[in-house]
Amino acid sequence: MKKDYALAMRKIAICKEINVKPNFTALSRETNINRHTLSDMYHEKRDFKPRQRKSQLDDLKEEIRDVLKDPAIGVASAFFYFTDEQREEKQITCTYSNFLKFVQRNNLNVKEKNHIAHFRYETEPGEQLQVDWVESISLNTILGEIITFNLFSATLGYSRMHYFEYSISRTNEDFMRCLLHTFKYFGGKTKKVLTDNMPAVVHIDEKGNRIIHQEIAQFFKDLGVELKLCNPFTPQTKGKCETSNKFVKRLYSYNNKVKDELDLFRIIYRLNTTINTKYANQLLGVPPCMFFKNEKELLTELSELDYETLQTNYAFSSKVPQTGLINYKGRQYSVDSRFIGKHVKIIGDDEKVSIFYNTVLIATHKVSKQKINYLPEHYSKFLKDKGLSDEDVEKYSSEALERFKYI
Repeated sequence: MKKDYALAMRKIAICKEINVKPNFTALSRETNINRHTLSDMYHEKRDFKPRQRKSQLDDLKEEIRDVLKDPAIGVASAFFYFTDEQREEKQITCTYSNFLKFVQRNNLNVKEKNHIAHFRYETEPGEQLQVDWVESISLNTILGEIITFNLFSATLGYSRMHYFEYSISRTNEDFMRCLLHTFKYFGGKTKKVLTDNMPAVVHIDEKGNRIIHQEIAQFFKDLGVELKLCNPFTPQTKGKCETSNKFVKRLYSYNNKVKDELDLFRIIYRLNTTINTKYANQLLGVPPCMFFKNEKELLTELSELDYETLQTNYAFSSKVPQTGLINYKGRQYSVDSRFIGKHVKIIGDDEKVSIFYNTVLIATHKVSKQKINYLPEHYSKFLKDKGLSDEDVEKYSSEALERFKYI
């Protein structure tokens, strides 16, 4: 058992102060220190200064302090970043408990916390999925590019299994696509989906009534899933999803450190895996995946029609984001950087994707299984626009395009 030298020294100091000789045998049982050693401590025969052990975190103290300066980054978010395998030799291997103790011992993170109480509401396995958007997240890349995106967030009401999906926009089509991908990720559908009054789902008429978009209503009817709306200004109704959104703060640890969108997709994938398999839910006491084993059996299997719907093209027109990538059937295809901010039309089939600006064909891609598909000339021009030399453009472009193949 661990020897408590600090306790022994305090007790001996008290005995000396009141001029009483301690019971070394009793103190030995209490501190797990040999009675003869305690006697030496009492008579000051040896110097018993506590031994200072060097921690693997000592060399990272200032970096940890710097990361935690951001109000949006908590200790758990910082731990997620410092345990990233992409840090290679700088990756830490300690437990979260030891990391937290190190932060507290060195006063690296001081933040005020406000606690608000809400009633807890539980659902049966397979009953409910809570969904939400985490809006307008912005991260700077190491090249100085700003990636602004949204995360579709979904949480199963019973097991608390989470799913996050990257999305440039928050349209009706994005909502339907992400929800279908969520059901595919979980391997089945819940009976109900609970969401707030997001514009992608409802609009408000002149009398202030909430009206579900006809396209969304038909979508849920085809799925055989009931859509439930929260009352206005009551985000705690879908509190399990709101709680899961706190994990998104871990992405902010990568500000100015993420390489590109491919790197960001990898981090989001790791986030999904980590929070479902490694972090114990506060109420359940175990990671969500443990309870999901039982809940998955009660999910409704996706039908052939559902899988066909997964392949449906939801976006026939789109505004080109800063990345120069437009969405088609869950995959992203590039256009020239001069079309950023403009609306383009997408026409595709099972073999190719054609992209038009007004009536002019500006890009043609083969339908790919890759998540991200840049034409080499498009990616090179993006880098040249950043001011990179021709040599750097060629090197970085070839490396990045090769990585895109494995996402």
